[in-house]
Amino acid sequence: MSLKKLPRALRARLSVQRGAQNRPGRAKRILYLCLAVLALAVVIPILKNLLFHPGTDAPQAVLTVSAKMPQVRAVSCTAGVVGTVEAADRTTVLSKASGEVLEVCVKAGDTVQAGDVLCVIDSDSLTGSRLSVDSASVAVSSAQTQLTAAEQSLQQAQRTYTRYQTLYESEDISLSELEQSQNQLEDAERAVETARNSLEQAQISYSSASDSYSTLRDSLYVRASISGEVEHVNVEVHDNLSVQSPICTVSCKDEMQLTCRVSSRIAQQNTVGDAVAVEQDGVEYAGTITEISSGADADTGLYTVKVALSDAQALRSNTRSTAYFRSAHSDDALTVPLGAVSYRSGQAYVYVIEDGIAVQTSIETGIYDDSYITVTGGLTAGSRVITGWSSSLSDGMAVTESDSSADAVPDAAAQKGAAS
Repeated sequence: MSLKKLPRALRARLSVQRGAQNRPGRAKRILYLCLAVLALAVVIPILKNLLFHPGTDAPQAVLTVSAKMPQVRAVSCTAGVVGTVEAADRTTVLSKASGEVLEVCVKAGDTVQAGDVLCVIDSDSLTGSRLSVDSASVAVSSAQTQLTAAEQSLQQAQRTYTRYQTLYESEDISLSELEQSQNQLEDAERAVETARNSLEQAQISYSSASDSYSTLRDSLYVRASISGEVEHVNVEVHDNLSVQSPICTVSCKDEMQLTCRVSSRIAQQNTVGDAVAVEQDGVEYAGTITEISSGADADTGLYTVKVALSDAQALRSNTRSTAYFRSAHSDDALTVPLGAVSYRSGQAYVYVIEDGIAVQTSIETGIYDDSYITVTGGLTAGSRVITGWSSSLSDGMAVTESDSSADAVPDAAAQKGAAS
């Protein structure tokens, strides 16, 4: 019979009885689930211990590693310093005269030869200089005329004095007349000397005026003092220039150089003639230090270093490049490969093989280069340092060295190469 056809009180009682009958089955399922969870909680730690921490009864894995003894070698580290590229032979052409620019003969990027005209200037002072030359020429002509007249007067005075001497000897004239003729001769001689001095001064003035005119005329044609490339032009047609106005910059790119400002430490670590690597936009250029200033800049405290660049004609002036200077150096340093050193909480350490066991060993380090790092404490020359990194390597692990771990003592050339 359907429960719906029974009275409500009877239906309620039957529902309670059915729930009581189903309750034991649900309790069993919950019990089984709890037992399964408990079993997993016990089995998982046991499996983990067997897999990752094998006991004495289980066979322990042996890791094959590469190991080497620390090597004594020279090590240098470098510091990159940004500097400015410029031509070693570079000049700024200045105006030697004031006036208006009539013509600009070059533009940036042009190649010029020494003596080529860069621009032409129109100057009113050239007219005044020409007038000075003309005036000096007139003065020379006038002085020459005066000298000619003085010389003629001297000749006349000499003839008169000679004739008076004859007359005086024949007692035809008095002594006073002879003396008067002699005085006139002396005056004529002094007049000639004065005229000659005047002519000499006039000629000097004329030569000076002519030179000034030629210089001024030549200065109106501004010419390149060196052969090279025009970097930039500062003037345009109709500009009014004064003396010493910059017109353009010409650089000879046969030799390029890099100028850097470095600290006292870097200045002391490097000397003139040292090789320096220079890099710009991923391209490396060979450089040589040609100059290190003896004193620091009063404002910055930095030293100026100039580096000559080889085969760097492709570089443009006033661009930035990085030079790698030696910043520290150590001779006969105990070193290990960089890849052998790990760090934990800022402490450097390596793994050393002791009786077939990898032992984590803390070390003190110094400077380093691209391949090696110096060790100042924690190792001896006879330590067997594991050089190959492995994620499986841990303190206390059994290890064995690979056949390729044989040590080779580097020769002097190898040490020098490692240092550089």
